Amino acid sequence: MRIIGVDPGLRCTGFGIIEHKDNQTKVITAGVVKTSSKESIENRLNKIYSHTLDIILEHK
Repeated sequence: MRIIGVDPGLRCTGFGIIEHKDNQTKVITAGVVKTSSKESIENRLNKIYSHTLDIILEHK
């Protein structure tokens, strides 16, 4: 089983993916998606959405 955790934020959205298999848990990946306060809210949300979707598709 893979689990994704998200720490939401407009400036910095954190994420982590772990996998639990055969009674063991390991970290698959973790990181942040950063946006600039100079960008519009629409662009910032789109960037967070796009990166999050890419991460999910890459590690499913």
